[in-house]
Amino acid sequence: MFGAWKGNTFSDNPKYLYLYVLKFHPHIIPVWVTNNDSVYVQIKTAGGKVVKKDSFQALPYVFSAEAFFYTFNDSEITDYGNASALKVELWHGMPLKKIGYNCEPPQPEKGSHDILIATAEIFRSSLCSAFGVPSDSIYITGQPRNDCFYERGSRKNVLSWMNLDKHNVVITYLPTFRNNFHSRGQAGAIITELTRNMRFKTILEQHNAVCLIKEHYNRLMYSKDHIQIDRQDRISIISAISDIEDIQELLCASDILITDYSSCYIDYLLLNRPIIFFCYDLETYKNTDRGFYYDFDEVTPGPKVRTVDQLAEELENYLQNPLRDTERRTQICNLFHQYQDNKSSERVYQLVSNILLERKNKLEGILEFRGNSAHLIHDILK
Repeated sequence: MFGAWKGNTFSDNPKYLYLYVLKFHPHIIPVWVTNNDSVYVQIKTAGGKVVKKDSFQALPYVFSAEAFFYTFNDSEITDYGNASALKVELWHGMPLKKIGYNCEPPQPEKGSHDILIATAEIFRSSLCSAFGVPSDSIYITGQPRNDCFYERGSRKNVLSWMNLDKHNVVITYLPTFRNNFHSRGQAGAIITELTRNMRFKTILEQHNAVCLIKEHYNRLMYSKDHIQIDRQDRISIISAISDIEDIQELLCASDILITDYSSCYIDYLLLNRPIIFFCYDLETYKNTDRGFYYDFDEVTPGPKVRTVDQLAEELENYLQNPLRDTERRTQICNLFHQYQDNKSSERVYQLVSNILLERKNKLEGILEFRGNSAHLIHDILK
């Protein structure tokens, strides 16, 4: 069974693994769990199996499922639990910023996890400490959601679907979430300033470019001060969760990524396209918000800007020379990604299949031993 983002979206690693199983392993019944009516209809229309969380329809699958796959914890699948199901934490990105037990105060995910996946060995220790799990529960497989980067024609299809193919350049700004309430307000003010900056808008006009701005899921869900701007041809804020819920599709379509401390840039490295780090509150975020597992400057291959004017300048530089920083991006990509292909879903599937088979064989061995022991005792008693 599969679930993502607290039952609200059809996205992220569980989505791509679900679609992989649906396409390549017809003998298996993958079941998606959601609370969202539009997600339910979307999957149903596509021919997939989908249930509402903890509905009467869902419970037989919950109690018979061999594995749960999720982005936060298994409550995305059910609140009743299934002790025998293998719990597979697919998470939603490799950690640059601190998560789970490493936050201050700690923010551990509920429940226990049998398996966590990672894209490279460098993440093993941070995931172990963040989730409080042993090292041997971390498996280097790559993330299923990144398989789409390697599908032929995927960018062209995404551009057409998003009605962006009339633009020469697509720029996407994906800021991360701030824990600090004041910082959240500052993030909103920065976005507003960006949409009003004449130099930024002029650069977009000159290069027939469009800038898409998507606020972080947590801000969309839990903040009341959503950004509102006048509709513009070249700047669009994706503020409704249902507009474009799959970040990978945005990344696939983007020629240049603007972000701050979001792990989306780690995925985007696989495309080796320009990245600008808009870190206007770096010291605050590092010292009083989440903080980082790694030296920020060492693992972020792109210019660091603090103001909208600096951002506009670096954007123009990349538009004139998109190959700048290519070698540095490749170096960091190799550090963060052991696999750079479209087979992450396949590796996760094979991993889970092997573990389930081992469990089955072990159980059969125990039952056989108990059966033999019972016969032996019976013979002795005779």
